[in-house]
Amino acid sequence: MCDVLKGLLRLNTSSGAVQQLASRISASSAEAAGAPIFYANSLDIAANGSIYFSSSSDILPARAAGGLYDTGFAWVLNNFRGLPAGRVLVYHPYTQQTHVVASGFYYADGVALSADASYLLVVETDALRVVKVWLVGDKAGQREVL
Repeated sequence: MCDVLKGLLRLNTSSGAVQQLASRISASSAEAAGAPIFYANSLDIAANGSIYFSSSSDILPARAAGGLYDTGFAWVLNNFRGLPAGRVLVYHPYTQQTHVVASGFYYADGVALSADASYLLVVETDALRVVKVWLVGDKAGQREVL
């Protein structure tokens, strides 16, 4: 599951135990190595177990009165900045590594992996669009706005 502050988590439904899988991008990532993962938001799991998930922003949510985190305020700050700070990450459970798949999204929100895992659909909330990110083949790394 995704947590705004803690990153990517795994919940053991039998015991209720929660394990943190990724809170930072791996040092081996070609992009944003070591960066914290804020606003982990949505995920989809490939047949091989890899977990694709969005990191909507690079702004840490602020604490509101009463000690709760105000995620809405951080979203507004992100929106006012006008910077495409969202990214899509992939966590590989066998290596326990997290890498950037694509970045430069205006609030990367929902993600959906195609049935054959050849592309990923990313909801870019602040741009009001869906982007197809090709993962394999001749178009790997390319994007198409749908």
